[in-house]
This record gives sequence, C-alpha cells and structure tokens, in this order.
Amino acid sequence: MNREEALQLIEQKDKIEKRMAELNHELDILKSSKNIDGKFTDREGFPREDLNFEDLISYKNFKRELAELQTDYGLLMKKIEKAILIIHEIYRESGQAQKDIEEYENKLEENKESPDSKMKEEEDNSKKKKDEAGPQREDLVPFARITEVTAGSPAAVAGFQDNDLMVYLGRANYLNHNNLELLRDVIMQGQHKEIPVTILREDQSEANPASIKWNGKKYRKVEIQLTPRPWEGRGIVGCRFIPL
Repeated sequence: MNREEALQLIEQKDKIEKRMAELNHELDILKSSKNIDGKFTDREGFPREDLNFEDLISYKNFKRELAELQTDYGLLMKKIEKAILIIHEIYRESGQAQKDIEEYENKLEENKESPDSKMKEEEDNSKKKKDEAGPQREDLVPFARITEVTAGSPAAVAGFQDNDLMVYLGRANYLNHNNLELLRDVIMQGQHKEIPVTILREDQSEANPASIKWNGKKYRKVEIQLTPRPWEGRGIVGCRFIPL
C-alpha cells in the first residue's frame, strides 16, 4: 500500500464519521422532539398513539443507514490498521505531530493563566453538585401532561384532571424520567401503595399570589396521592401521560 492509498483511507474514514455524526444528530432530534426511542408500543402492547407515521419511517431509515455505515466503518478500520505504519510516517514527515503537541501545550498554558478559567471551574463544580443532589422539591418543572382521565379509575379517584402537568410522581421527575420509563416503573412497583404526586393545574383565578407561570399560562401546585391498582378499565391507573 502506498501513501496515496493510505490518504484515501483516511478521507473515507472522515466522510463516514461525518455522516454517522449527522445521522446520530437526526436521531437525537427525533428522540427529543418526537419522543421516538425505538419503542413503538406502550407497556400493554398497543401501538403508541403519539407517534407520527412519517417520523417513524425517517427513524427507521436513519437507523438502517447508520447500521450500514457502522459495518463499512469497521471494515475500513481493519484496512487502516494494516496501513498504520505508512499513515504514521505521513503524519511525522509533515511535521503536523510536533505542531499539534505545541498547540496543545500552548492552550494548556492559556487556560491556566486565563482569569475566567477558575470561574468556569467553580461554575462546573457547582453544577455538578446540583446535578448529584437532584432537583429540589420546589423545582416545579413539569415533564408530562395528563390526559384521558377515566371516571372511576385510580387516577380519577386520586384527583387527576385532564391537562394537569406532572411534576413529581414518587421519585420520577423532569431530570430522570427517561422518556417516562421511570414513571412507569414507579407506578408498576407501587401497586396498592400510596404514591405522592405533585402536579400543576391551570389557575383560572384573576389574582392568586401563589400562581406559577409556565409556557405563558398560570398554574397552581396540587399535592395528591395516587394508588395504582387493577380496576374495571385498562391498566392500573386509568389515564395517559404525554411527555412534554
């Protein structure tokens, strides 16, 4: 293998990596904005009603192309391993290796001397501590909308109403719900037990100093207890949760 062939391998590798990054970005968008995570049925085996057919097709096409590229990438990397000595020679003779080392050392020195570096480090440490501690109970950030509350269901008995916003259900919150997976786990594990729930309910009163604003609307905090259990209808709760 000559140098030109080695350079062509590097170019192919860069193109594949770029395309895989683009596909992962598109998949992340579908996961975050469309709640598509590869699970197309609910816990009871029914097709998820919140999914769009065109979005599903895009998701499957992106996943298929990504899988094909990952296979090509693996084969290409095996070829590059065989040409590694030639690639290192090209890198060394170009002088780029030494340039990269010097640039890296210069950046380290600049960061040490920068007056903002200590401030950024303190901010990062503060954020890390906050993340490790988890959300405080006063952090009223909703993560799901409650809909289709059925009369006589455990949800209705607990006091759920359509369009209530879920803030806490047991230990599930906006930081850890993982596309509502934890919410479902808390419900399944809490059958016949009281689970503390915090919701936001739209506040129609003209003047309420305790009102909470979210997305341009006023809400009030409501604390209730939910006891999941079998009943005459489907499931053990009797409502739907739509991720926000």
